[in-house]
Order: sequence, then structure tokens, then C-alpha cells
Amino acid sequence: MTNELKCDLCGDGGTIYLHARCHGVEPPWVCLTGDVLTLECSVCKRLVSRFRLAQEGTDPAAARLEQALQIARHALSEQHDAIDQLFARLTVADENFSPSRTGQPWRALLEGNEAMKAIEATMLRADNQGEPQ
Repeated sequence: MTNELKCDLCGDGGTIYLHARCHGVEPPWVCLTGDVLTLECSVCKRLVSRFRLAQEGTDPAAARLEQALQIARHALSEQHDAIDQLFARLTVADENFSPSRTGQPWRALLEGNEAMKAIEATMLRADNQGEPQ
């Protein structure tokens, strides 16, 4: 199976390296708790990604779904941060600017928040039920 993902910072399509976008040149902290591997920014402690390590006998389809959920959650988090930073810059540039009056960008931010919550709740339920992820 070919990995089609590419690193956002170096563009390498072979091995995927995970970097924090906030401090991309710094290596992330890696913490293993049980079967959960967590990566966070070593400077500001922002979550980069979290993975459940596969156990022997784990259903490959469940493992792929877990990976897809992790990627989606990370992408949503990055998009949320980007929109939030743009809103902050616009607020500084125009004191009358209000993010909640922007229409679609504001709705996208709120919908992204709800999607992240749904992904996290789904993963938490699976953890509590002992399902492989």
C-alpha cells in the first residue's frame, strides 16, 4: 500500500514526519501512555497528534478508520487555528470587525468545532467500550 500523504513542512512523501505548525523547527514531545502515543509541541505544549498503537489481532479496517479520524481531527484543529488567527488579525486591523458577523467563515469555525467534538466523543466511546481503534 502506497502512502500518498506528504509532510507539510519538508514535502517528503516517503516517511511522514509530524511537526507542530506553531514551532515546526522544534521536535515534538512524545509520550506513551498505555497504548496511546501522544505528540505535542515541545515549546507551547499544543497537541500535534494522538495515535492508538495497534495491538496484535487488531482489525486492519478499524486501524485505518482510527488513522483517518486522527488525520481529520488534526486537520480540523489546524483549520480552526488558521481561521482564528485570521479573525484576530482582522480585529486588530479594524476595531469594528466582529468575527460572528462574517457569515460563512464564522459558521465554518463553529461547524469545525462540532466536528472535532464528535470525533473525540466517538473515539472516547470506543475507548470506554474497549473497541479497537
